[in-house]
Order: sequence, then structure tokens, then C-alpha cells
Amino acid sequence: MNWFRFLKPKPTAQRVIVHLGSAKTGTTTIQQTFWESSERLARKGVLYPKLPVWHPHHLLTIPAMGFLQRSLVDRFDNSFDQAMEQSREAWRNVSGTVQQHRPHTVILSSEFLLTAQKATVFAELFDEFLGQSFQAEFLAYLRHSSDFFVSSTQQTLKASCIPPIRTRPKLEMLDVYAKLGKVTVRAFNRDSLIDGDVVRDFTAQTGVQPSWLKRHPHNANIGMSAEGMILLQDYRKEHHASRENVFTHDTEAFLKRLLAEEKKRAGQLTAAKLRPEFAQFLDRATPDLLHLRDCFSLDLIRDHGVPDSDMRDVKGVRDVAEMVVFDRDALEELRDAMRNQTPII
Repeated sequence: MNWFRFLKPKPTAQRVIVHLGSAKTGTTTIQQTFWESSERLARKGVLYPKLPVWHPHHLLTIPAMGFLQRSLVDRFDNSFDQAMEQSREAWRNVSGTVQQHRPHTVILSSEFLLTAQKATVFAELFDEFLGQSFQAEFLAYLRHSSDFFVSSTQQTLKASCIPPIRTRPKLEMLDVYAKLGKVTVRAFNRDSLIDGDVVRDFTAQTGVQPSWLKRHPHNANIGMSAEGMILLQDYRKEHHASRENVFTHDTEAFLKRLLAEEKKRAGQLTAAKLRPEFAQFLDRATPDLLHLRDCFSLDLIRDHGVPDSDMRDVKGVRDVAEMVVFDRDALEELRDAMRNQTPII
């Protein structure tokens, strides 16, 4: 597809903006909106590369990641060399588009870049494929650590029965990116986002006018209830206990039915959140959160009213039911409803 067939030549790319994520901060909504609006953006001199596979730019970020994200393992038969070869081919295609049409802004997006092992490779990629006229910028959205951990656990349980080890993004990666270009860090909550909307906020940070976009979807990724998280973990324990980081069709089908049952019970289930003793531990004033506040002007320290003596580290806790606040009666009702559909839990 010729992304720039309507675009008159403009000066070579001046801004390369890399959206770092983090996960579960509206990233899918941003990616889907920009993917669907790529031709409109092209007419305004903004390149959002439209890769052969959906909207995330995971293929372009493989060299910086240094490993295959689990969503790419099957596609490349777990071959990092094969993935790197296709990544460079994708970069060559982007380079050709930039050289031919000279957009003033290039935007890349992937929710995993705060876990990248070779982030400094971006400087080499930009020099090789985009030329040296760009100004690199990086944009990240962050949640409170306790909220991030709940969302991360929900995502992990789709392919595992063990909660994640990491309790927050690798905030030290912000310092790495700061050596490559300007870093902007935004809080992911309605009070902080412009108009309470992550896409509207993203456009303001990147210089894209909202009118350049097609109408964007909302709630592209719907979170589970606390009760739903418990049932999903139970399912993975029962059927895939030895298969960590492996997506399966039956788990996907189970999750789809689970979310449908939750939708029927709107307002009756418990919004997923950590117990206060865990939340207090994660959101307390730690060196990395203090550094985030002092160097990147984002304060994610939060007091849940739990004394230090009662705080608990969530690391090592394996059962979701021990971590989250939930309603036992609602859990059993949801379990019964799922059992009637699928007699395997």
C-alpha cells in the first residue's frame, strides 16, 4: 500500500516519536486508531507505518527488544534470526517511504519497550534507515504500580497460571531513552489525560490534530473482574499448568465466554484491585518512584493508609485469590455459570 500517494513532498523527517507503552495504558486503542487513520495521517505528513500484521510495531522493535515477545514466538517458530531478518526488511520499507515522501513526523508504537534489552540500538536504526536529520523523542504512559500489576497479571494469565514477577515497568529504562532523545512521561488516569482520553492526549503530545484521525474506538482491551481473574487462573492451572507463556485456543475461547458472562453481570462483580497491604507496598516511596518524580515530573507514589508493619510484598504470592479483593458469593455464581457452559472447571 502506498501510504503517501496523496502527499506532496515535504522536508525530510524531523521527528521520530517512539511510543514506549507501557502495557495496559490504552496502547491498543492508540495503535488501532492510528492504524486505521494511517492514510489520513499520510496526507498531513505523518507516517504511521502500516505493517503487514495488524497495528503494533513489534516487528520494527525486535532489534531493540533483543528477544522475541511471546506474541511473535509462533510466527517466527521461535527463531530470533528469522525475526531479525524480517524486521530489517520492514525497516527498509519504512526507509523507502521516508525517502520518497519525506514526512515531517514518523510515529512508532509498542507497549513492551520499557523491557527492551538493547534500546540504544534505536539510534543506529534511525541513522541507518531514516537518516541523521531526525530528532528522536520517546513517550510513555505509566500507571500506579498497584494498578499496573493487576493489569499485567490479567494479561499474563491469558498464557500462564503464574502471576508476573515484575511489579512495575523497568523505570530505569527511561534514563536509557533519555540519552537518545527527549522523554515525556504521562500518567494514565482520567484526571491527568487531556479530555480524560488517551488518544486525545497522545495526539497532543505528538502534534497530531484529532481531526486527522478517524473516530477512535473505546475500551479496545476490556479488563476482567477480580472474580474473573481467579477463574482464569483456575482454568490455566487445571488444563495448562506446565505450559507457561503459551497461548492456546481453548484458553482464548474460555476467556471470551468469561467476559460475556461478566458483561451479563455488570455492576455485580468486583473491579480488580490489590488488597490494601499489597497496594501499599507497591505504591510506597521507593528510589525508582522518587527518581521518576524528581527527574520526569510524574508522581506515582500513593498512600493506601496501611502501616509499614502490615505491608506485604506481592512477589512470591502465586494465587490470585490471595492478592485481590473479591466477593466469594459472586465468584461462586460466576463459576457456576461458566461450569454450565463448559464443564471443565
